[in-house]
Amino acid sequence: MLLPLGAFAVMQARLDALIAQRTRLAAVTLAVAESGLEHALADLTADPRFVRLTLGPDGRAGTADDGEYPFALAPGSWPAAPYRYEVRVVTGSADRAEIVSRGFGPFGALRGVAASVQRGSTPQLAAALAAEAPRLAVRLDDGWRLA
Repeated sequence: MLLPLGAFAVMQARLDALIAQRTRLAAVTLAVAESGLEHALADLTADPRFVRLTLGPDGRAGTADDGEYPFALAPGSWPAAPYRYEVRVVTGSADRAEIVSRGFGPFGALRGVAASVQRGSTPQLAAALAAEAPRLAVRLDDGWRLA
C-alpha cells in the first residue's frame, strides 16, 4: 500500500527540483540582461556622444551592425557560457533612443530589460522595464508615457 504513496512522493520531489532549477535559470538570465544594460549605461556615461549610438560598433551608417550597441570595451569574463547578453539601440528620434538588453541562458531562457535615454549634457535613465516576453515593443510618447 505504501508503494504508490512513495512513488508519488518521489515524482513530486523531482518535479519540485525541476521547477526550482528553471526558476533559478530565469533569475540568472534576468541578471545577465540587467548587467548588459548596466554595461551599456556605464559605457554611455563614459562616452556620451549620442550620435555614436545610431552608427553601431564600426562607426559607419548603413552597415549590417547598425542597431548594435557600440561598446568601447567588451565585457570581461561575465557572463560566462552558456549565458550571454545582446544589447541593441532603437532610435525613436534624433534626441531619444531605447537601449534594449536581452539575456540568453540554457534551455532557451530569455529575459529582457530596456532603458530610455535622451540626448543632453549628461545621459539620463528615464525608466527601466523588465519583461519576460521574447519580443518587446515599447514606445514612449512625447510626455514619456508608455504606449
